[in-house]
Amino acid sequence: MTGVQTCALPISWLVSAAVGPSSELAAAVASRADLDADLLSALITRPEPEVARALAGNLMAPIDAAAFQMLVSRAASDKPLAQALCARAMDDDDVTPLFLHATHKQRMAILLDARRANLGRTRGPAPDQIAIATAEEIESAALNHDGLLFQAIIARALGVSVPTARELITNEGGEALALALCALYVSPDAASRIFMICCPPQIAHDAGRVRALTRIVDEIAPATARAIVEAMLGRPARAKTPRYVPATDSTARPTPSRPADASRKTAEPRKQGGLLFMRRA
Repeated sequence: MTGVQTCALPISWLVSAAVGPSSELAAAVASRADLDADLLSALITRPEPEVARALAGNLMAPIDAAAFQMLVSRAASDKPLAQALCARAMDDDDVTPLFLHATHKQRMAILLDARRANLGRTRGPAPDQIAIATAEEIESAALNHDGLLFQAIIARALGVSVPTARELITNEGGEALALALCALYVSPDAASRIFMICCPPQIAHDAGRVRALTRIVDEIAPATARAIVEAMLGRPARAKTPRYVPATDSTARPTPSRPADASRKTAEPRKQGGLLFMRRA
């Protein structure tokens, strides 16, 4: 938590500092234990990340649900802010956009809500041929230990950069990868194989954890998973993203279980002692 300031200062000085040109002074005001709603209103609209982080880290700040969501909307590309918001979040705060930085308990609550949303409902419309072929190519890249291709296909299918896709794929715990695979119509069986190849040993070699991740793919509807992934990316749930057009031929059978054609293989599989082959540089 940010160090909370407590020395008495004239309210006029605090207001001037909150709206003045110095982000350092504004951040100092944001860290005060006696922060009131008026000062919060002046500070929360400031664009400087250090001010937002100071507010989020000040557990005495009177941040209501609306103010919390304003800060959440800025946290997609600000890891320290996201972590501070997760640390202060109450049980009724929506931390779905902060999933990549959320605690295990918070992630489980998000996933439980997603499962409840699907009770008594179908999994939604069946995937089209492009989605089926994309899912097939995702599994094929994993089975061939082609980490760069695996990342590139997921990036293009989600409409994000490769580094952003890598962050989802390598995020600790594997839940973000499970949601991304679910959103892209990868089958539970294929996802299970992917987890055993792509996840670090503490997951890949633990049958219980692989089953838990596979249940995410099996029990959450793709549209619901897509909405969670879009929230992680800081985008509206129905945002349009470029469609990935896979190289798989149109006559391929509609199950993502066929190994890649050897003629399309561009590099030898990279196996690193069972470690995650897409790990960060």
